[in-house]
Amino acid sequence: MSPKVPFVAHPGTITGGFTCESSGSGLAITMNATVSGSTGLYGLSCTIGPLTLPLSGVLTGPLSDASITLKGNNFGVPVVSPSPTCPGQVPANLDAIAGLPIHPGGASVTLPATAYLYQPGT
Repeated sequence: MSPKVPFVAHPGTITGGFTCESSGSGLAITMNATVSGSTGLYGLSCTIGPLTLPLSGVLTGPLSDASITLKGNNFGVPVVSPSPTCPGQVPANLDAIAGLPIHPGGASVTLPATAYLYQPGT
């Protein structure tokens, strides 16, 4: 029996903007997203992050219903941060349960999205 802990991601701001290039199958996009998460034990609230996720993908489809799957795997995940709402041995216990830290290259994320783009009239 292995313990499980809840995890909730909290999206942050997109840092450093993003870049776009034409590709053979759509618009190639790269960007960095900053996120954090929360978890806990025994009713305590603990924070993981923030961490920066380098993401890339290809935007395809019509302007009114474009889609993209952003992927990233060149990032790490830090240990749980001790705080007044996450005191004592709780961070170390959560790290042990979740296998934290995860070193760069050991974590991955996939974020599917739909985009609605506006093209102003001429």
